[in-house]
Amino acid sequence: MRIEGKHKCNSAYNECNHEYEWMVIIPQHINSSTLQVEKIDKVQGRIIEKSENKCIIRTICPNCHQDNVFEYLN
Repeated sequence: MRIEGKHKCNSAYNECNHEYEWMVIIPQHINSSTLQVEKIDKVQGRIIEKSENKCIIRTICPNCHQDNVFEYLN
């Protein structure tokens, strides 16, 4: 499974403002009856914090190569 979206660079070091598509692949349980294969075709993100209705995601802007942290609402 994966979640995806668009994000505008919010780097604290420069005024990049580059908009890019991102995705996060959610690991499947090892006991799943079938495993789903995901194509990596966008900037990879990582979930750094998760709650019931939102995730905090970190990506790296492909334009300025700076960390970007933002909320994703489920």
